[in-house]
Amino acid sequence: MARVTTNFTPTLLNEFVASYTADHISFFSTGYPDPNAWQRPANLPMGAIFNNGFGGKLPAITLTGNAAYGGTFYQDPNGEWPEGAYNANPTYTYRDNVTKSLGRHNLQFGGYFVAAQKNELSSQLVNGSLGFNTSATSVTTGNSFADLLLGQIGSFEQASTNIKFYNRYKIFEPYFQDAYQHVRHVLREVQPRLQLDSISLQPCQRAAN
Repeated sequence: MARVTTNFTPTLLNEFVASYTADHISFFSTGYPDPNAWQRPANLPMGAIFNNGFGGKLPAITLTGNAAYGGTFYQDPNGEWPEGAYNANPTYTYRDNVTKSLGRHNLQFGGYFVAAQKNELSSQLVNGSLGFNTSATSVTTGNSFADLLLGQIGSFEQASTNIKFYNRYKIFEPYFQDAYQHVRHVLREVQPRLQLDSISLQPCQRAAN
């Protein structure tokens, strides 16, 4: 944060403040007792829709149709999250305040501006997801866990890539305040304030609803 205060005259003061904040989120997989158990073996005898490297991870699994699992059981070896950087949200803030004494009036006016960003990956399963479902009558044994053990796959889905979203929004808030000494012991204040918000923007136009 940087702050600059300037006295132009004994009755005119200007204060300018600029700040920058950010936090970054990164993910790193591990396991116990084998910290590399989540990694996809190079010789895994399994095909794919997209030969995209699979994020270096084993596919996720979904078991559906067994009452023992509450109907559905899902496990993903961290495939939704990439190894390393995932999310960052740099935010730029500027504020300018002017104070002017004019007779019985104490005038204050200025503005507040924020430019915020959120840059994050889309959490797609580039490693793929295997489905074992008792409704897949052509392959199921009637028990989805048994299907998993026997390799009776009911479905497979996979994302081709994990694209990055760049979200942007801005806020501008101008204000004006007049503190007027009307008579002794009586101070009248007028303070209109307006907040202008931009819509959330996607410069790369990659977001979908």
